[in-house]
Amino acid sequence: LRALPVLRHYGVPGTLFIATGNVASGEAYWWDVLYRERLRSGASLAEIVAERQCLKALCNADIKARLRGLFGDAAMAPEGDVDRPLTVAELQELAAEPLATLGNHTVSHELLTKVPLEQARQQINDCQAMLKEWTGTAPRIKTLALPSGCSACI
Repeated sequence: LRALPVLRHYGVPGTLFIATGNVASGEAYWWDVLYRERLRSGASLAEIVAERQCLKALCNADIKARLRGLFGDAAMAPEGDVDRPLTVAELQELAAEPLATLGNHTVSHELLTKVPLEQARQQINDCQAMLKEWTGTAPRIKTLALPSGCSACI
């Protein structure tokens, strides 16, 4: 949502790729949980980045289970605007903005190269369907932003 004033000010379009699972669950993204909780324990940025890279070898369900085991279930709850996913109402606001385009970023931000092909298809198709259900239209663009290319995953 903080991008909207910038887009409007400069009159430039922007595409926001949405991982719909966290919107549906309201949970913080796992890498935000890791960062927040490790900072609290005094870990360095280099240590956090190294741990994040190790966790990426796992599927998202296993990553979340590990984080719940380390930090408790409550750690998955966002603590403010910085670590929370967008809401459905906010997605609707974005979808109504002529300069904003919503795109598909899978349901659970799963690294698609790590799952069977049918599961990858389901991640893409379900994200598309959820965005259509919530905003009234499926993403207009025929491009998918693969989670492995996301800055949070690099």
